[in-house]
Amino acid sequence: MAFRLVARPTTIVAGLVAPGVEPGPESSASDLVTFLRERIREREPAGTDIWTVYLPDQRGVSNVVVGVPRAEVQDVPVGDVFVTVPAGAFAVFEASMTLPDRTEDAWSQVEEAVADGGVTRAGGPEFECLAADGNVEIFVSVLLR
Repeated sequence: MAFRLVARPTTIVAGLVAPGVEPGPESSASDLVTFLRERIREREPAGTDIWTVYLPDQRGVSNVVVGVPRAEVQDVPVGDVFVTVPAGAFAVFEASMTLPDRTEDAWSQVEEAVADGGVTRAGGPEFECLAADGNVEIFVSVLLR
């Protein structure tokens, strides 16, 4: 399990939303999230990274927005929702290819890092960045010690 820590600026992500989707490999590979990614990929230029942003609410339930980063709110297409991922510290996980599915592999590293205490989740937004070539990075909002 390897990860790097990064500081990210505030980012606007616009796209399609689904309620009650928990972060992890099961939801990432679900038919609904896959469908939303396909709709976004169809309308964006080739090579665009697709983000899957998991947003926890006050009840501990997460909603997901599948979309792309936008420079300004004015750039959000009509009909899309948008979220602002706040600036913060994130642990970034990439697939090590110990499992055949890249996303499942990266999420298993997240789970391992949390279980062994290497990462303490901050309870903020988490997101997957799926590149057009199939590479995936998972950004987990963390508390710095």
